[in-house]
Amino acid sequence: MLGSEQSSWRLLNSVGIAVTCLALPKSAWHVHPELLRKYLAGLIPSELGEIAFLTHLDLSGNQLRGSIPADLGYLTTLGLLDLSGNQLSGTIPAELEKLTTLYYLNLGGNFLSGAIPPELGNLTNLYILSLRYNQLSGAIPRELGNLTGLGDLNLSNNHLSGSIPPELGNLANIKAVPGPAHGTQFPKPPWFGYLDLSSNRLSGTIPAELRRLTDAAGLVLNCNQLEGAVPLEVLPVIHVWGSLDHNRLTGLPTTYPYWYQTQTVPPTALHATFQDYVDDTRITLTWTPIPYTDHSGFYEISYATAPEGLYTVYDWTMDKSTSSYTFYQPRRGVTYYFRLRTFSTGFDESTDPLAGCSQQSALVSDYSGVVSVNDETPTPTSTATTTETPSNTITPTPSATGALTVTPTSTASETATATSTLTPNPTVTPTVTATPTRTSTPTGTPTPARCWLPLIWR
Repeated sequence: MLGSEQSSWRLLNSVGIAVTCLALPKSAWHVHPELLRKYLAGLIPSELGEIAFLTHLDLSGNQLRGSIPADLGYLTTLGLLDLSGNQLSGTIPAELEKLTTLYYLNLGGNFLSGAIPPELGNLTNLYILSLRYNQLSGAIPRELGNLTGLGDLNLSNNHLSGSIPPELGNLANIKAVPGPAHGTQFPKPPWFGYLDLSSNRLSGTIPAELRRLTDAAGLVLNCNQLEGAVPLEVLPVIHVWGSLDHNRLTGLPTTYPYWYQTQTVPPTALHATFQDYVDDTRITLTWTPIPYTDHSGFYEISYATAPEGLYTVYDWTMDKSTSSYTFYQPRRGVTYYFRLRTFSTGFDESTDPLAGCSQQSALVSDYSGVVSVNDETPTPTSTATTTETPSNTITPTPSATGALTVTPTSTASETATATSTLTPNPTVTPTVTATPTRTSTPTGTPTPARCWLPLIWR
């Protein structure tokens, strides 16, 4: 080897990188992955960017740390760059946009943070792009929609937020690539051909433009905070290997029962009844619980005394299976307005592998429809029945991590004097934390007691 070829060989050895060149043309030089895997530690030397004619650089499965050198952007003949399965941190250098011949880029399984550089949208020869299992945040750049030759995009298990860019509908070249069957009679999931945005913090609606990904192996959007109705034309793109579960989606047809049964949505069929007895008055709320009762959660009950409302959080149920709640001693002559919403706590795939994803934060549904009731509402029965209901002194704290903490600053309690003033708490606000856990359960202890509705006595 002479000239630039010889200097490149010396440089590779000087930085401790094993390489296989054999007697191949310089355009076929590559770092042999089997010689590198699991034997390298420390930093990636920036001098690698000075190697001429390198086409493949696979440093995956090692113990490399530190940042990705921006000088790797000088490897303009590179076709494959795989740095996955290391301990790399810092941001993704925008200089990688210079690798215009790159068709495979895998940076997954590291600790990379910051935003996804929109400059990656200039790598128009990319076929595989994987940034999964990092700590990337911010929005998905719409420039990724320029990668029209992309066959697989995996951004799962990060901290990405915002909406799904409609421009991802341009990735119509994402097509299923089946793996070997290995003689089994059961279908195997395709190896490639997915749009995987799962286990992030994406919100908003699913863009109808994704309907163009007709040949994809699956559209994987589970464990986000997506809401609204699913465009019917997108449903065929989900396919058998895709998923919409663990979101806030509505309008899912019953032909997709699993996805429908994992959504955090408001309870339905809310109904209120005023029961007026000689020495007692009660309001009983009933509703149909949501199908998604797995993982911890509860219903928040709030009320107002005017149609336009200033709603006050009154209490929380102990779980999502609860279907009724009774208020004791409501005030006669007052019309009460009630609404509910659902809280589901976060969970981690490592403790719940059947979930298939990690829900990074608590999900909170929209409010249910409002129902009103007063003492002129027909009473369904004339016989009082004893019903014990958790009092408003319960403070649901489903988790210190992974969900939400709801702590009222005042509580309603039964008093011995009818002229006492009860002060409700109008500003109860749940606080959602970012670290999921499946062991999240309310720690409040129910106290069987008679619940007095605030604003009864003036």
